Amino acid sequence: RNIDPPINIPPTAIIEATPTSGNEPLTVTFVGSSSFDSDGRIDSYAWDFGDGDSAFTKNTSHTFDQAGSYTVLLTVTDNDLATSSTTLVISVINPETGNIPPTAVINTLTPVVGPAPLTVQFSMTDSFDPDNDSGPDRGIVNKIWNFQDGGTSNDREPSYEFSHPGTYDVVLMVFDDHGDPGTSIVRIVVEEGAGFIDPIEEKFINEFRLKKRDWVEIPCDSAVLIFTRGGQRVRTLHCLGNSVQWDGRNEEGSFVASGLHLIQRPGKKTKKLMFVK
Repeated sequence: RNIDPPINIPPTAIIEATPTSGNEPLTVTFVGSSSFDSDGRIDSYAWDFGDGDSAFTKNTSHTFDQAGSYTVLLTVTDNDLATSSTTLVISVINPETGNIPPTAVINTLTPVVGPAPLTVQFSMTDSFDPDNDSGPDRGIVNKIWNFQDGGTSNDREPSYEFSHPGTYDVVLMVFDDHGDPGTSIVRIVVEEGAGFIDPIEEKFINEFRLKKRDWVEIPCDSAVLIFTRGGQRVRTLHCLGNSVQWDGRNEEGSFVASGLHLIQRPGKKTKKLMFVK
């Protein structure tokens, strides 16, 4: 009879650090050797210091040059490739003001990669001032978004449309009551869009009605791209055989709006599809 292999137990990551706060520049010694794997061994250690630097040794030291609140991440991997992570906050103080600058955090509520025009919903609600984390703004008294295409915003949760293809490193800068800044960056990649697609000169339009069937079958070689008539890509389907099924949903799992959609296959003629909910 077959004997199932034993189930691997993931390792446990443990961070020890000295000191955990102090004036800038602050050099901290990090120890990961207390991490353990109960049914094997730890093969690798990966440190992310929250300021763009990293290290890959069991124990290490790092200097934080600027005041701020840094979330240090340690990830350990065992001999069966299971991983475990833990974090520790290091507070670096501005010696002139005794202030710890705010921490800027960008959340994106929509995809950050897609065809032009790409609309992205941003949020800064997780940003905070470690000296004064209170109120609806969590101690943040001012903020500015720079979308790197000439556009800016002072909103907490701006929605922004990137009209042209390119790579945009969007910057959020927040300020506390001392005027000290905190900065975060997120990369937005805008691909070539389909643009406005004129209807194909065909008398027959394939129709997909949800009340009659749950999906429509589309011939497929490698991939099928589904666009609105205005050129916004709503779904990419990858083929496992000679066809693929579309259930009328977009990449987020919601049903698309009723209306004309365009079906594109690489190297093939664009087809029309009327979707009706």
